[in-house]
Amino acid sequence: MYTRALYSFLLSQINTNLVVILINRPELGIGTVLTPTEIDARLNITMAEAALWEISGYSRFIVTTPIITIPTRTAPTASLVATATFTPSGGPIGPFTHALVVRGANLTGASPANGNNRGSNVGTVVHIETVVSAPLSVAPPAVYNCTINLLLNEQT
Repeated sequence: MYTRALYSFLLSQINTNLVVILINRPELGIGTVLTPTEIDARLNITMAEAALWEISGYSRFIVTTPIITIPTRTAPTASLVATATFTPSGGPIGPFTHALVVRGANLTGASPANGNNRGSNVGTVVHIETVVSAPLSVAPPAVYNCTINLLLNEQT
């Protein structure tokens, strides 16, 4: 069994320079059941690829205050929950198919004016979430909100 200290350490490592980005890549699977090819594509995605597939018209969302839950005897799963909000700038966002959580992203000089370093290939993709109704487009004044829930559970 992992200790609470280990869960806390692992989640704190994931939480370093954490951003959520939007990409348009239907080949990663947009249905509820993924094919083996789609699963392999998700498992092998690199930031260089993600940066190429990143859409325009928005800023990367920098996660500053995720909710981290450490397991207890009655709730043995640790989690990191982050809600990301994307506001269109200069036109609609999209189409996009997936939201990616990136750890270790380049935040040097990040600002909404530069899209929070959109296009940078620095970091590691740690989670891929298919958006609802993919491919999706969002036009102003609407915004796109997504909640990412990273679970950490010991396998026996």
